[in-house]
Amino acid sequence: MLILEIRKAETKGELCWSVFLIDDEGNVILQSTELMAKGVAVSAAKSVKHEGYDAPFIKDATAHPSKPVWRIVEKDGRLLIELSLDNQIRFNSPGSQKDGLKDIDFIEDIINHIKSDLHCAEIRWNPPELNPAHDEKESDRTPTKGHPGS
Repeated sequence: MLILEIRKAETKGELCWSVFLIDDEGNVILQSTELMAKGVAVSAAKSVKHEGYDAPFIKDATAHPSKPVWRIVEKDGRLLIELSLDNQIRFNSPGSQKDGLKDIDFIEDIINHIKSDLHCAEIRWNPPELNPAHDEKESDRTPTKGHPGS
């Protein structure tokens, strides 16, 4: 199961939030490239979940589409996976991969695998107390009627 984790950076100010896509083993698959405001981070996480699974893969890294797309970008001589939600919000695979990615067909397989699991991703806050709805969730004692989740 994939997790979309919203984290606060150590920096001060309003633009201090990042979003990470994490796999079952805790490995970061994608991370936001820019720090953003809290509300934008929440919207970005929801957009990744609800629009990323259906976004097409394009091979033209220089295109600037207005809709979400997956593509491969080159950085420092290495190929990285990028999910571009719009012209401002982008997610790249981490730059700390040992050798980077080299085979475009292999990268496309990785993207397809991510896309197939993305619609089930859970959005979490790290730490949970940063979630604006945390207090309401923790203090809610409403009895459940019927089957939970129905």
